[in-house]
Amino acid sequence: MIDTSKMIGKVEEILIKWPQSRNDDKYLIAAVIGQFYRHLTKVDAENKRYIYLVDIMNLPSTETIRRIRCKFQEEGKYLAKEEVKEARDERAEQVRIDIVNPIREINIFDL
Repeated sequence: MIDTSKMIGKVEEILIKWPQSRNDDKYLIAAVIGQFYRHLTKVDAENKRYIYLVDIMNLPSTETIRRIRCKFQEEGKYLAKEEVKEARDERAEQVRIDIVNPIREINIFDL
């Protein structure tokens, strides 16, 4: 199991070192894996890194990494570009709406 307090420091280090990681969670996750879990990766004939599915179990949860980034940004640290923040806010609002108003049954013959 991954120690969350240590993961906070790792995510913060990436957010400081690579500002692009503030705007793109996939980039952030790849950077965390590449920087701190490189020993779990392999290199193919084209010098591209990959990881076996079995080794994914030894990685931190991508959701944990994302939530740590989110918490920093809620505190006003390592902020994303404004357009990224707006897009994230719009998605979050849509999720709230969808939870309150679940999808109603649609009669396909009424379409």
